[in-house]
Amino acid sequence: MDSLTVLFLLSLNLHFCVAELTFQICYGKDNPGALWNVTHEKEMWKNVTLYKSLNGTNCGIVDLPRLFTREDLSCMNHSFVIEKVELSFNLISSIENQTFNCLKELKYLDLSHNMISELKGGIFDGLVNLEVVKLNDNRIHSMEDGVLTDKHKHISFLDLSCNMLTVFGGNIDFFKRYSANSCITVNVTHNAVSKLQLDLNSYHKVRDSDFICYYVFLQFNNITDLNLGSFGIFVDALSKNVAKSYEHEEIDLRDNPFICDCNVRLFHKLMQSFKTIFKQRFEWLELEKLKCASPEKLEGSSIAELPSEELFCRVYKHCPFSCQCIFKEDFDEPSINYLLPENTGYLRVLCAGQNLTALPTLIPYRYKDKLPTQLLLNLSQNSIEHLVPLDYIELVTHLDLSHNRIKDLSLSMMKIFSNLSVLYLNGNHLQYMPEDMRTIQFRNMKKMHLNDNKFICDCSSIWMENYFAAIRNKLSVMPKCYNKDALINDMKINQTFCWLNMTALLSCTITLGIVLLIGALIAYYLYPLVKILYCNRINDTAAENMDDVKYDAYVIYHPDDTEWVIEHIIGLLEPQYKLCIPQRDFRPENDELLVDIIMRSLEESRRSIVVLTQTFIRDNECKAVFAQAHGYFMRNPSQKMMLVVQDEAILKDNCLDDGINLYIKTCTYLAFRKRFFKKRILNEMPIKSIQDFNHA
Repeated sequence: MDSLTVLFLLSLNLHFCVAELTFQICYGKDNPGALWNVTHEKEMWKNVTLYKSLNGTNCGIVDLPRLFTREDLSCMNHSFVIEKVELSFNLISSIENQTFNCLKELKYLDLSHNMISELKGGIFDGLVNLEVVKLNDNRIHSMEDGVLTDKHKHISFLDLSCNMLTVFGGNIDFFKRYSANSCITVNVTHNAVSKLQLDLNSYHKVRDSDFICYYVFLQFNNITDLNLGSFGIFVDALSKNVAKSYEHEEIDLRDNPFICDCNVRLFHKLMQSFKTIFKQRFEWLELEKLKCASPEKLEGSSIAELPSEELFCRVYKHCPFSCQCIFKEDFDEPSINYLLPENTGYLRVLCAGQNLTALPTLIPYRYKDKLPTQLLLNLSQNSIEHLVPLDYIELVTHLDLSHNRIKDLSLSMMKIFSNLSVLYLNGNHLQYMPEDMRTIQFRNMKKMHLNDNKFICDCSSIWMENYFAAIRNKLSVMPKCYNKDALINDMKINQTFCWLNMTALLSCTITLGIVLLIGALIAYYLYPLVKILYCNRINDTAAENMDDVKYDAYVIYHPDDTEWVIEHIIGLLEPQYKLCIPQRDFRPENDELLVDIIMRSLEESRRSIVVLTQTFIRDNECKAVFAQAHGYFMRNPSQKMMLVVQDEAILKDNCLDDGINLYIKTCTYLAFRKRFFKKRILNEMPIKSIQDFNHA
């Protein structure tokens, strides 16, 4: 028989590697994979039925042999009684379906310390008598459904430790079987499990005749929260077996990086409640041994000893700057119905004492996929004066606006407040409430705090007396009148007196309104003329130096407007007044420049008349002359500057000079097309002309 010939050990066990007598059927690590000679395989099968154990430990096996699935051999013709297979410390990387389909009596299977990366569904089909499965120290990162099912009723030990699993539970279907009064131990330590899937809804009910016995070891994983849904089977079993013994349940979750926040709070509260209900120690989860890894201030603390107030989650999305937003799970009674709640707990937005002057534009209204049953917004001790309706306020159940500077409330805000359960408005500057709030039904309102405000009790607020008395059961404290020593529901104001005062006030208001209207009409029509007359008298009473004066007025206009100026300005003022007309009266002296002639003409004139036309405002030289005249007027206010506007439509022209535009906005101008133009321009001229002075 050559070196590859398969020999069999005819004793109680069949060994692949170690020959206890004179037989050796593999060469260990020096010749990995060399297991048997196929020419003698049929000879092997003749004797294999005599053995109950196969041992192929540390043989360097890369692939599982076809030993159990030989195509030319029928499982039906061989009554295999092999109950134990040991293939640990090899190089096996995968297990194909139905590899062990002939080993109907197999109870013990050891595939530990190999290189298996995944477990496919159906690989253990037919092994209905399996009791122990060891798959520890492999590279398993995934398990398909159907690896172990409810048909494997005799499983007592499953070892998956030291692998790479991230999810555990959903594909271990033997948990679903009825308890057979036997214990199940599952070792999943030293993996990367972060999610448990022991879903309550998918498990059978435990029969009254059975007892529960589970040992699940999950130490040294990445479990960060205690989700009740993950432990539903255990909680359900306990709740259905109150009268039985609880000494055979244990889930070991020690040495996991638990985040002690709102995700732990519900589990913590339910476990504490079970202790009270059963009136005995509740040790199956060993809460006392579970420690917090974060947040930092709770690091190392026992979850069982934590006060429930410390277990909350911070909400950062949409949380206003300088505010704190926290979410808490909160339930009054422990019940299995609270597992996996959709709408639970409350969200609190804390913005008290942050010097806010207005409501935040946005706040969070949910935490992840949870919509809280209560949304609390605390804005107390700020400097808020005005309230504006915002969409999120309709979602708020508790609103604290106490100790701000709110002076009044609109009806729209009161309508939004009607959805609240609790409203704090105490300690503000409220003087009156909107009277139409009487039409609002505060059905959800449990308490409204309106005390310590500055309510004025007078005829305007007399309606509040009966209204506040009617809603007294919703008020925490009956507010007081700020202007008298009385409660609002006991103002003691005479309604008849208020009615008479209101009638008198209304009459006086109407009379005063009529007088003001008449005065406004008179002022509108006569004010321009009165102003001109008054200003003219003021100017004429001022002492004038007539020594160097030669003209009553210097007329500034564009040459293209000469005919219009002659007809409407010169024809109106001459010969009564002596005018300086540039085309007629400009006489250069000693090689004077034009700018010097203009300045001399301004100095020798008592008035300057600027004729503003479409051609004037578009001519740069005309603009320069206006600027020179305006500058002289600003330095010598006794010389009045008169602006005549031919057509007011030009005042809207984009070409209008900034200086002209400023003058029009700050001084009175004479519009040619308006009535009283002739009277107004004559009233702007001096009472005595230069000729009158010369004759005198």
